[in-house]
This record gives sequence, C-alpha cells and structure tokens, in this order.
Amino acid sequence: LEIAGYPPRSINRTTALFSFPADVQTSAALIGGPITDLNVMTRRSRMTHSVERLVISAPVEIRTEAGTTLILCLDGDISVPAAEPVRLGPLDTLLSGPVSTGLLVQPAHEATLYVIRIRAIAGND
Repeated sequence: LEIAGYPPRSINRTTALFSFPADVQTSAALIGGPITDLNVMTRRSRMTHSVERLVISAPVEIRTEAGTTLILCLDGDISVPAAEPVRLGPLDTLLSGPVSTGLLVQPAHEATLYVIRIRAIAGND
C-alpha cells in the first residue's frame, strides 16, 4: 500500500490497523491474490470513528457508546442474544445504536470481528 506522505507498507489480516486521510493519493498492489478490504471514512468536521479487530473463541461483551456501533463478522459465525436474537456469518454486519448493557457476542468457533464505533462531534448532533 502506498499513500502520499507515508512510507510504503505491506498489510495482511494480522498487521495493525492503519489510519490515514482519505483525501490523499493512494495506490496498492496485490501480492497474494484477492483480498477483502475494509475502509471506514467519516467527515472529520462532523464525525469520529474507531475500528477494533477482535479474534474471539469465547463469548465477549462489546461495549457500545453514544452514536452507532457496527459489528462486522469477517469470518466464523456468531450470535447476539437479545430481545430478537441475531446470527451473523462471514461478511454479515450488525448495526446498533447505544445499548446500556453492551452487546454479548457468542462465537460458534473462532471468529474475527471488526467493531466500528461512529459518533457525532459535539455540536453536530
């Protein structure tokens, strides 16, 4: 991956997540076949976001905050027991607003999740 103003870098499913401005020149070359690419972009003056990668093999509670939380199941299968239970398979996403207790996520076996939290900057609600 080449991004204007940054040294070139190789990225795979285990490297640290990498944040960079979306309005700069970028280019990439595949080195090992097809990929799944996840980009999260928000307008800097109005929103903030965070992205967390979790590899889980046991139940975990995902904290939710003011704003919106998305749980993307990259691989594996998970269930989220709630008033209406939800099952997610590979590349399925759950969209949630703030939940005071958080969301309990139960994997059927090892699963890789991306937890994306998006919130408005104060004064832009």
